[in-house]
Amino acid sequence: MKFLRIIAFILSAAYILLYVVLAVLRIGYPFELEWQEGSMVDHVQRVMNGQPLYVAPSVDWVPAIYPPLYYWIGAAASFITGIGFLPLRIISLLASLGCMAILFSFVKRESGKIWSGLLAAGLFAAIYRLGGAWFDLARVDSLFLFFLLAGMYVMRFHATRAGYILTALLAALAVMTKQTALVPALLLFAYGIWKRKEHGLWLSGSLAVLIGFPYIVLNAATDGWFLFYVFEMPAGHSLIGQAFAEFWLHDLFRPLPIAVLGAVLFVFTIWNKSKDRWFYLLWTVGLILAAWLPRVKDGNYANDLMPAYALLALLFGLAASVFEGRSQEIQNAISAHEPARAHIAIWSGLILYGAVLLQFASLYYRPQEQLPTDADRAAGESLLTKIRQFDGEVWIGHHGYLGSLAGKRMYASALPIYDILRADSESAKSLLLNSIEQALKGKRFAAVFTDNDRFVMLNDFREYERKFAVFTDPAVFWPVSGAPTRPMRIYTPVAQAKYDSPGQ
Repeated sequence: MKFLRIIAFILSAAYILLYVVLAVLRIGYPFELEWQEGSMVDHVQRVMNGQPLYVAPSVDWVPAIYPPLYYWIGAAASFITGIGFLPLRIISLLASLGCMAILFSFVKRESGKIWSGLLAAGLFAAIYRLGGAWFDLARVDSLFLFFLLAGMYVMRFHATRAGYILTALLAALAVMTKQTALVPALLLFAYGIWKRKEHGLWLSGSLAVLIGFPYIVLNAATDGWFLFYVFEMPAGHSLIGQAFAEFWLHDLFRPLPIAVLGAVLFVFTIWNKSKDRWFYLLWTVGLILAAWLPRVKDGNYANDLMPAYALLALLFGLAASVFEGRSQEIQNAISAHEPARAHIAIWSGLILYGAVLLQFASLYYRPQEQLPTDADRAAGESLLTKIRQFDGEVWIGHHGYLGSLAGKRMYASALPIYDILRADSESAKSLLLNSIEQALKGKRFAAVFTDNDRFVMLNDFREYERKFAVFTDPAVFWPVSGAPTRPMRIYTPVAQAKYDSPGQ
């Protein structure tokens, strides 16, 4: 059993080390690892330029659906490193390592066992590919999760007035990074009201002020556009019916059966401990809902599962500690009273460690597939040269940051445009489509690069025609994380003579 325990320890450390190595190898890549990273850089660029983020939608700019904290921190970091992917990926890398450190420290402190803490951190690192290879991307998710887990840690081990105020601050920072943190924050608020005699009102009151005040100020300062983009627009996205069940079966149980089983058994073991059960119930429900609610919406991806995966990693480490302790108790009791049945204790330990090893082994992924190649980098440089060859402005719909790299100005990005078009606000759609129509009919752009021919209905505009393929090599410049998409077509203005000819 000791040998299996050592192997589990080594696997945990190996997955953490593998993640760090991959993140370091990826961090300096000058192009997108995932197709929306460039949009995050565009947001930071606007902050650094002193331009507002939440404005009426137009061909010039449509913001993503997130609150601004990640962009603000990214802008501060960019003053040191320069604008680009590097500062944002550094933030995400540090935040993800912070998540692992919190999981380790939480489980170690709760169980008193370093081994269990390492299991929790190691499992979270092992889930890297399962979660979309997202932890180190220039996206909001790792920072949002770090704030949530930090709040959970403080609430658990510093249940004082100051600790509850700090918990509220961390939850508010999470909500200002990604709005799905509002779900556990609301549960915390209700918990504070219920536990009002134990500093609970300090928790609830601090949450109300620290979340409510910035949101009210931001909404007033943007003439209501802030809440439109952050809440109203995502609320209009359609639900995916089958995703309600697939979340439990496909996203959680199928890839993580042992972790899920361990988490369920752990919750049952602590249910009779009245001091513990409400804390774990609160955070279990909060983190699961923070993953489940966005996962059942149109436009979701595996990154939405990160809160649930972090929870499972934490409960997995705690469950391993509990069952290891039970196994040792059985072994001691049998050794003292029924030595002939010592094999029972041995088998219980073998089952525990064997299950842990199986869970880790099932999460193996191919590290080389998470890394862009030299050919990808060369294709990106060639693409920049192609963009620079156009005189005038160029709209690169799905990857606007490429225009900035090529010395052009940025324009609205495809995903926020699609978010507007599938939202319920007809007025916002009208503003956006009128702006796009005016730009295209006026031949504002010397070229429009698209990932697909459906982009802003280019085929409906006679003023532009599809002229060139972007790449000749079908294997290069695909993102290694997220949706597989890359620039595919170049549209250019139709020549005036052709435009005026009969039949056009």
